[in-house]
Amino acid sequence: FFERLVSLVLTICGMLVFGFLVGIVTDTISEKVDQLKKGKSAVLECEHTLILNWSNKVIPVIVELCLANESVGGDTIVVLAERDKEEMEQEIFQSITNFRNTKVVVRSGSPILSTDLRKVGAASARAIIVMSQENLEPDESDALALRVTLCLTTMFKLNGHVTVELSDVDNRHLVELVGRRKVEIIVSHDLIGRIMIQCAR
Repeated sequence: FFERLVSLVLTICGMLVFGFLVGIVTDTISEKVDQLKKGKSAVLECEHTLILNWSNKVIPVIVELCLANESVGGDTIVVLAERDKEEMEQEIFQSITNFRNTKVVVRSGSPILSTDLRKVGAASARAIIVMSQENLEPDESDALALRVTLCLTTMFKLNGHVTVELSDVDNRHLVELVGRRKVEIIVSHDLIGRIMIQCAR
């Protein structure tokens, strides 16, 4: 009787331990899947084009990059913005039907956090494009662009060039001061105004 009791106890303990281990493995796998769905995993690509922030200009920029990359057989574009990953992917893949062999990778995160910038391989990117935030006031949007530029130039040894879009031409000198000679600045409203004047002549 005693031997049967010991065997029963050992069997129950073994089942409990096995169930505990299965639970740990299941939770770990579920956590990893959730991270992939939410865009929290790291990007493995290098020599890619990195787009920071989201605006209605992101889709046209991706289209033009796909056209430019077609001659070299395609490339990789990584987008990092503080939006839901699935929403960004849905908007991109519904708007663009032909990526011309270019792969688009989307990640959710903040461009002013060094951990998120490392996650998208900012240091190894061939080119970085910082988009202005259209849902903010011009000065607020440019302040965010300034913080992103400061984070990129001080925390990383960049391989590629950085292009920053600003909303107000008066803030240009601040970004130039922070970015030194590593950053190219585009003031979209000023550029459009110049083009309109040239067309009117």
